[in-house]
Amino acid sequence: MNKYKNDISLPNQTRRTIHTIFDHIAMKYSNKIAIVDSGGETNYEELYSLANQMAKILKDNGVVTGSRVLIYLPQSRNYVISIIGVLKAGGVYIPVDHHYPLERVSYMLKDSGSEIIITTSDLASRFHGGKVKIIEIDSSLFETKEKVNVIQENLNQNEGACIIYTSGSTGQPKGILLSHQSILNLAETASNHFQLLPSDRFLQVASVSFSAALEELYPALLTGSTIIFQITNSSPPSISELLKSLNNQKVSVCELVTPLWHELVEYIDDNSNCLPSSLRLLITGGERLLYKKYQKWCQQNIKLIHVYGPTESAATATYYHCDPKDDSLLSLNSNSEWRMPIGKPIANTNVYILDEHLETVSTGEIGNIYISGDSLASYYVNKPSLTAEKFIPNPYSGIYGDRMYETGDLGRYLPDGDVDFIGRIDNQLKIRGYRVEPAEIEKVLESHPSIKKSVVIGLNNKQGDTVLTAYMVSSSNEFLSISEWRDYLLTQIPPYMIPSSLIYIEEIPLTLHGKIDRAVLKRMSDTEEKHLSQYVAPKNFDEGELLSIWQSVFGIKNIGCTDDFFDLGGHSLLALRIVARIRDRFKIDIHPDQILKSRTISNLADILTNSKRRRGENNLNIEEIKERRKLNQTLLESQTGGTEAFLTSISQNGIWFMDQFLSGKALYNVPWKFKVSGNLNVGVLKKALNKVVNRHPPLRSTFDLINEQVVMIVNKSMSIPLNIIDLTNLQGPDLQIELEKYMELEAGRTFDLKSGPLLRTYVIKTAEFEHIIMFNVHHIIFDGWSLDIFMKELGIYYTAILEQQNVVLPDLEYNYFDYALWQKESLQNKEMKDGIAYWDSKLRGSDHYLKLGDRKENSNQLSYTGKTIRYNLGYDLQNEIKKYSKESKTTMYIILLSAFKILLYGYTKQSDLSVGVPTAGGRIVKQFDQLIGYFVNTIILRSEIKEEMKFSEFLKQVNQTALDGYKYQEVPLDIIIQKVKPKRKKGKNPLFQVDLLLEEDPLENVSFKGLNIYEFDDVDTGFSKFDLTWMLKQRKDGLYLNVNYNSDLISKERVYLMINRFSHILEVIMKNPESYINELLLN
Repeated sequence: MNKYKNDISLPNQTRRTIHTIFDHIAMKYSNKIAIVDSGGETNYEELYSLANQMAKILKDNGVVTGSRVLIYLPQSRNYVISIIGVLKAGGVYIPVDHHYPLERVSYMLKDSGSEIIITTSDLASRFHGGKVKIIEIDSSLFETKEKVNVIQENLNQNEGACIIYTSGSTGQPKGILLSHQSILNLAETASNHFQLLPSDRFLQVASVSFSAALEELYPALLTGSTIIFQITNSSPPSISELLKSLNNQKVSVCELVTPLWHELVEYIDDNSNCLPSSLRLLITGGERLLYKKYQKWCQQNIKLIHVYGPTESAATATYYHCDPKDDSLLSLNSNSEWRMPIGKPIANTNVYILDEHLETVSTGEIGNIYISGDSLASYYVNKPSLTAEKFIPNPYSGIYGDRMYETGDLGRYLPDGDVDFIGRIDNQLKIRGYRVEPAEIEKVLESHPSIKKSVVIGLNNKQGDTVLTAYMVSSSNEFLSISEWRDYLLTQIPPYMIPSSLIYIEEIPLTLHGKIDRAVLKRMSDTEEKHLSQYVAPKNFDEGELLSIWQSVFGIKNIGCTDDFFDLGGHSLLALRIVARIRDRFKIDIHPDQILKSRTISNLADILTNSKRRRGENNLNIEEIKERRKLNQTLLESQTGGTEAFLTSISQNGIWFMDQFLSGKALYNVPWKFKVSGNLNVGVLKKALNKVVNRHPPLRSTFDLINEQVVMIVNKSMSIPLNIIDLTNLQGPDLQIELEKYMELEAGRTFDLKSGPLLRTYVIKTAEFEHIIMFNVHHIIFDGWSLDIFMKELGIYYTAILEQQNVVLPDLEYNYFDYALWQKESLQNKEMKDGIAYWDSKLRGSDHYLKLGDRKENSNQLSYTGKTIRYNLGYDLQNEIKKYSKESKTTMYIILLSAFKILLYGYTKQSDLSVGVPTAGGRIVKQFDQLIGYFVNTIILRSEIKEEMKFSEFLKQVNQTALDGYKYQEVPLDIIIQKVKPKRKKGKNPLFQVDLLLEEDPLENVSFKGLNIYEFDDVDTGFSKFDLTWMLKQRKDGLYLNVNYNSDLISKERVYLMINRFSHILEVIMKNPESYINELLLN
């Protein structure tokens, strides 16, 4: 029996706990950076202080020794603060991935006995209404800046530290309690094997619910290394996202589940020198590591460690330091086994290979793998029988009470003592590194009323990956599609547990002994290739190339261009493979989410076409445009006395003339504000602001009329003042009244386009560490896309200046004036001419003047008096709409637009409806997508509505109209109006009077060092460009609606009625998309 001692010189005392070791490290390396996340950097001293504050808050809320606390947070600094805080308070933490279905989370909450949840304010709404206490972790939670000394509970190392939930054979996840000793043994052994130093930077990739996250976090945290949190919304991350983090953060150590490592090897095999020189070690485990992949990896000269271990042994029981010259490796693969050993036991751990009588087997003989030692878990939560079954007395230790764990894995010892993993005894599977019990999936399948019996098995596809296949016996004549099954299952189990194939069979095959005959089921899968959709051949070159890629990735020949990605067995890792092959074949980068959303080869080919157009492949040479712009610039500067000047875009021309006509009206102001918590450095903010201003010429521009041409004049440099307003003397309602009064007054102030500046900034101080920042900019130099760029770059500059670091943003090779010239010259393109003809045929003769108002209209002049009403449609409704968008294979915007048109029809009874839809306009050209300026365009989507139509039918009509229209989204609205020549009506805008917008959260990717940024919103200007603007805003806590309306035409009462009717229409649709339109209008 092999037993290896750890040589780390840390005190081995029974009172040693995770948090006491952390305190020792935090004091030793107080100024060392502990964590890097999307919010910036945190050193060990700050982490120590914040964890103490969290511990005090938890104790104040009743946490004592052994209390269970569920942590429902993304990977971030706050996650680490929370777990250390729980441990300091004497509690046991339960890490739960915030992407898990709520039904699964609810079970874990109840099973663990958790009485407290730590989460964000955005996620907290999911738990409202329950009995559990909720602690919302944000900057305002830690009010005191004073050091808090927590009287830590007098724990020993055998006390519980955390509970990890894994898939359970009973049909429900099972909780595994790990002690302080278990985790410390893992941390110290890993630190030793990884040779971690405080100078190391360890990237965190695994989900917080996955036991591998323990091996990523604690060795680094208890050594004084820096922890880097992977900043991505996708799980697993795409290879490009992973490489971006590795390179940008100069990562030295990284751990990946084996399937993701396999993908990385394939990528770097085709793209040399993409790994950073800082990367010295990569750890991988979770599934069988392929020797062929390792042979390719050896070219990188980066050390690889192969790990093995179940959650019951704190994620790791053995390490294998991969060496291409190792005897075990060479002998194992001389017989074409093509696999890697899992190595020798870690410190204070034994690995036994035993037969069914618990007797040892000879070297090379296959037996059952048992594990004993300090890393073993304490027990299964609320499952004493299972604990007694799996954790049995150890007959080989000679120590009373010593236990060993039956893994259910088969293995053998190699001659030099390394362990060779063979497979499983039972039906348990490893899918993408996660442990999966098929019985849990079977229970969920059988909870559906249409299923009588089911069996889930694992099969190896042609790439060598294990995939899940479900066989189901129906109890009725109801047969759901794979997409419908996927949506049903996602409400109860995580994505990695969704079967790739679901097959209906008449009965489950049994052996002579009455057991399920899994061999017969496997043969059924081998002999049948079933597709629910009719075969559709590729219709162009791109579809043919994509078809070849899909056939290679899925290992299936019979694929059509309309076959669904998920129906073929697709999942996130296969999407990564497709992305890599598209990059290689087309030299185009797309995101894995685009694969998951497009779902078919035909839809994906359309995305590739648009990507090519965004790269500038649209019959115009951008380089030539750039040269002609310089020539025009020289000619204009001769007329302005040498001042830098440029011709404006078509859209800017229109705004300039309207601005002259509307003198004194702030119709084109774009004001917005957000709240800031934390120690705001106003001087740094001003410097950061002017860095952005001087990076983007439109922000330092003014406008004039020269020789009958509207010209944009660019100041070589400009300093935008930062206006400071102190309202700390006001509180409560008085403060709110003064705030609204001041902001609305500023929002309604006009700009002088000739004198400038066209951007104003205000910092309003409301408390010592609370501010509101407000910006007001003229629309002629700015649009919604610009807002995202502006906020992101402002945060980057603020953080860099605060830390006295240099920031090098990518050079802007092109500028807005290249776009202005491109737009004008593109009017001669065949594509643009086709677009103009399309809009002419689509909009000519439309009945576009909606009778929407309930007040008497003044037909002599166009009124712009406006007001705004804000309303929260709710978190649940937002989720339902997102879910339905997947089911209907449309977008959230199209669903909302369809519902909005039904609302308009209910009030006007006009069946010919036209709504303005803002688009990216010129930003479809990649060279312009990082520029600030006025690029936005508006297209008009016209629909014919009939009361006897079902909503689902109307949705398809609207969706098709939108798809057709988006092909020609860059045709300027002014050109469309000139071509269509609509009948003009005094007091009305031509072609449309209402528009609908859907805004994503502008703060999603914004980070200011040391600050919490929240509650972003626009400010009411007191004006309205259209009769009605319906602006929907996606936020983490729900779907918000801002209605800007012409108050001379529409009363406030009518707007509230419209909002309530709109909400009602959406709720009915979500319950029954087959509702008839006349039914939607009844209430």
